[in-house]
Amino acid sequence: MKAHKPQRDLASLSLCPEFEFTKWNEQHNRLSRKKTKLKTFIEIGCADFDTLVPLAAKGGWSGWCVEPIPEHAATLREASRGLPVGIVEAAISSFDGHVTMAVGGGQDWARGASHVMDSHHSGAKMLEHPDNVALGLKIAEIEVQSIKLDTFLLEHDITEVDFMKIDVEGHEMEILNHYSWDVKPKIIKCEHKHLSGNTLDKMLKRQGYSLFVETDDIYAIL
Repeated sequence: MKAHKPQRDLASLSLCPEFEFTKWNEQHNRLSRKKTKLKTFIEIGCADFDTLVPLAAKGGWSGWCVEPIPEHAATLREASRGLPVGIVEAAISSFDGHVTMAVGGGQDWARGASHVMDSHHSGAKMLEHPDNVALGLKIAEIEVQSIKLDTFLLEHDITEVDFMKIDVEGHEMEILNHYSWDVKPKIIKCEHKHLSGNTLDKMLKRQGYSLFVETDDIYAIL
């Protein structure tokens, strides 16, 4: 679930006492020295709040926001107007085609909980949340375009990624299990609170990442 919570600034992570990876400090310093071109971010699953668009507004960054819900994508286009940010209205998934989305409405919690409906994550789960009545939760089902992460990178000629954020309400492994890892983001922030076991941890470690695990998110650093 994407809820309002303070977003850690990339620079501030290296100052957190619990985040003392040498690799993080090396990677952050390397990114800070990139003066010749903009650093690149990719945000997968943005909703319409707490996005990475402000990174581009601060300067030094360009990026892509991939968001399948039309209303959210429209808000992102308006928020990023004049900035080096591309908005792609699609769902990153395990195949190229179309998927059905369960779309939450009403309060921020519901708007941020929209997700791909699959065998382990259905719209009914949002309706079962104990706060749904108080939050005015509404559920709709829509069909949206789906693309693999490899397809997205190829179509937009992306060969280097400095920071990738994934928040797709339990669909993270569907994306990453079908990714070639030909382009390895230097830093990944991935929500894992809806995932069972430690399959995400193992996958990221196999790809050479050092990990810092929080309750909701995993930070992976090359």
